[in-house]
Amino acid sequence: MTRRLRNLTLPLAAVILLLVPASSRAIDLAIPDLSGSPFDKLAVPVIVTGFSDVAGVELHITYDDGNLTIDSVTSASLAGATINAGLAGQVHVVWDSNNAISIPDGNAVIMMFFSVKDGAAGTSDFNFFGHIELTNQSGTPYPVSWTDGTVTIIPTGVDDHGVPMPGKLALWQNHPNPFNPTTTISFTLEKSTDVMITIFNISGQMVDRIDLGRKTAGMHSFEYSGAKLASGIYTYRLTADSVSRSKQMVLLK
Repeated sequence: MTRRLRNLTLPLAAVILLLVPASSRAIDLAIPDLSGSPFDKLAVPVIVTGFSDVAGVELHITYDDGNLTIDSVTSASLAGATINAGLAGQVHVVWDSNNAISIPDGNAVIMMFFSVKDGAAGTSDFNFFGHIELTNQSGTPYPVSWTDGTVTIIPTGVDDHGVPMPGKLALWQNHPNPFNPTTTISFTLEKSTDVMITIFNISGQMVDRIDLGRKTAGMHSFEYSGAKLASGIYTYRLTADSVSRSKQMVLLK
């Protein structure tokens, strides 16, 4: 994971404007580290901190199109944004408005949805690239810092059609994702063992815990309800025989 700070080169007038509180604070952008397996669907957020009074956004993100296929890019906050994901390995988002907006810390400014390709292996990076700019209503840019993310590809036992085979421990991407309020979580066990599913919010706090009891070797599924949870990005963790696997899911109400 790489953390970088945008160095602004501005004329004197803009430097003076940056001295006022509205534009002197930094806004943080972050893509979390994730894991996935071939045929998985991944929801990849760009999480913000300090995102307030923003009236203009330009983001450019690159990804490894050798391992990942992009399915869609959405934003609940940037109404009318121009989103271009047509160039292989690149996502470009441009938005501006007469009305500044704020996004609570820990929420996503955009969501990117990917499929992990058959035969994917190793790691794949998401990198903020090129011109990254967030501005206030006067057009003055805020200082911006960002953290790149990485997807680690975890091989799993699947047949030629992508169907999981017994004999391998695997946690599969929930579906549908995003969901409201129920979704199906599937997993494959190598042997008979006790199974626990734990749900964490974006801050790492445990918000739910499901004891599924003892399960036999093979594939299992259960329906999870997020009715008591707020909209947001959550991590669900499978623990079986002292081994854990985790993935992310998105609840949109």
